[in-house]
Amino acid sequence: MSSAAAEGLSLGEVRRVAVGAGGLTTGFGDVTTALERLTVVQLDAINAVARAHQLTLATRVTGLTTTAVDEALWGEPDRSVAFEYPAHAASLVPITDWPLWGFRMRRTRTADIDWRPEPTARARIVAAIADQGPLTMRQLRGQDRAGNGWDWGPTKTAVEYLVWSGELACVRRQGWHRVFDLPERVIPGHLLDQDVDDHTCLVRLLTRARRALGVATVDDLADYLRIGRDRVLATVGDTPLRPVHVRGWKQQTWAHPDALSMLDGRGRPWPVLSDRSTTWSGTGVGSGGCSTSTMCWRRTSRRRSGSTGTTPCRCSSARAWSAAVTWRSRVTPCASWRCRSTQGTTCQQRSCVRRLPH
Repeated sequence: MSSAAAEGLSLGEVRRVAVGAGGLTTGFGDVTTALERLTVVQLDAINAVARAHQLTLATRVTGLTTTAVDEALWGEPDRSVAFEYPAHAASLVPITDWPLWGFRMRRTRTADIDWRPEPTARARIVAAIADQGPLTMRQLRGQDRAGNGWDWGPTKTAVEYLVWSGELACVRRQGWHRVFDLPERVIPGHLLDQDVDDHTCLVRLLTRARRALGVATVDDLADYLRIGRDRVLATVGDTPLRPVHVRGWKQQTWAHPDALSMLDGRGRPWPVLSDRSTTWSGTGVGSGGCSTSTMCWRRTSRRRSGSTGTTPCRCSSARAWSAAVTWRSRVTPCASWRCRSTQGTTCQQRSCVRRLPH
């Protein structure tokens, strides 16, 4: 462990480690490498500037445009880079991690879930895909009610359950439409054959999550993988993670040894965020200028490129902004409000997300 970690980390050092661990200082060679490092990349349909996964990956792969992100993910029909799974909400997950999410797939099949669809509905969807090949939600739904938001129709409820339980897989999109198929047709056989027990799944995922976060609390780890705090506490002792003290923090905190190496000069720490007293929305975005002609997130202004699309600006302001949006706010389970779609929800600024089975 570094001498800095042994004495206690300052908030500036924590920011430096977090930004470096997330790949914003050195970047990655390609989308596959970036995704494997981050473990999960959240998906979102909102497209004000670009979609969430495009921004997350384009800011970590040098020279990659947002359009090229989708091409790298879904452009080669015979090569699967990732599958979609409710890891951290709806997320992209490295295809090689299919066995590690077996703990959630198994739990989905056995948990007392109030929205579990009827066996006949599940069988109908699986049979349709087996006979007709990969299908989108619209093709599977036919004349069924489409639903709106979290008010899922019967087909969507059944499809989502089959994805959560690992009976269907989505490794490709057409436009923004998910394409569903049987796992044995799209997941490599050597991954399907791996039977990893729940404890090993969590040990490996927690190790990966901590490496992506750098330094984080129990709540950070629980939220990153959407598992309970008790499961984090019961498992973290079997990982290579090291407890560290962060001056001013009350929660117990851990760090990955690789992340702490940044404080010993063995990595490439990025000092821009370390000691900023003037911040934009508390994120540490400075007021540095932008030398590109594409798009800049400097403070509240942004410049767009021409009709060929938008490319994230590589200046320090844009990278600081990108780091800020990946620094998640704390999420507290809502104890007083329930949505209509499920008995367990999490309140995030008046929005409701379905709680995953732990």
